[in-house]
Amino acid sequence: MPYQHLFDFLDNRARLPPPAREQLDVQQVAAEAKQRPDQPENLYFLAETYLKAGKVDEAKAVIAQLDQASAGDYRMLTGVGVLMARYRLFDGAIEHLNAALQANVNVDEVRFDLADTYFRARRYPEALDVATQISPEGRKDEAYLALLADIYAHVGDVARASAMYNDAIARNPDDDQNYLSLALIQLRRGDPVSARQTLDRGRARVPGSGKLFWGLGIVSAVEGRNTEAAGELERAVDLLPEWPGGYSALGVFYFRNGEIAKAREVFDRFRNSTASGSLPADQIERVLDTAANSAGDAPRTMDPQARAQFLQLALQLADRTL
Repeated sequence: MPYQHLFDFLDNRARLPPPAREQLDVQQVAAEAKQRPDQPENLYFLAETYLKAGKVDEAKAVIAQLDQASAGDYRMLTGVGVLMARYRLFDGAIEHLNAALQANVNVDEVRFDLADTYFRARRYPEALDVATQISPEGRKDEAYLALLADIYAHVGDVARASAMYNDAIARNPDDDQNYLSLALIQLRRGDPVSARQTLDRGRARVPGSGKLFWGLGIVSAVEGRNTEAAGELERAVDLLPEWPGGYSALGVFYFRNGEIAKAREVFDRFRNSTASGSLPADQIERVLDTAANSAGDAPRTMDPQARAQFLQLALQLADRTL
């Protein structure tokens, strides 16, 4: 069989634990970059591989090499900026995207990426300033309209943000993200009843949406419906196994309710999943061990203050990972 060696390699790689897979990937990409140092694409992939493996310092060193090799090409500057933003290296991302704009000031895509990065860095006034510089033609894009609505929600213009998401739902009634974004705005203003109605409307159109199950789980937790919340958050993880925000919300929900064994199980599922992103593994394990030793595994119901704190965590997860 001509591809037997490839199949064997993929099979052996799949059997490795995640840290070993990451180390293997780093070694292979580093070897390729060393063999072809004149190709900036190889340095880009090496930086990306280091970031996936959590080796931020090594990634930054490679990015410095890439900046020299790409000679100010705005497309590579943009790509590096987006890559750094994906791993929350916002200062470097903003620097690269601003440099890309200086190299080519007429590219709406770069402005969009810069506005999105400012938004994710919680620099909302700057995000709004850049977003309003996008051309009239670029403002017709659905992704731009969604970003602008999110920005308005975070600068306090909730009415305009809600209207924009209602318009988006009318244009694209099968886009689950619009329902979730509107529901999160309603949760921010303390209206879980409207949030549930919005999510139920979405589920009528997209019944198998993990995002909508996640949103319903958050609403149920806020309302103190623990059984419903657990089922909905579990369903969200099943439907979106690649999204770290689902595991985070479910694990914290169980932890807050004193179900330490279930919280640990969720954490173990995340470690063995294909989810992109990372969690502070050592810190989480210490917290779970301390909780198990001090309080055992006694289920309880979150009080109103704990539910409010859980909602704030969910909103932060949505801002960081959706």
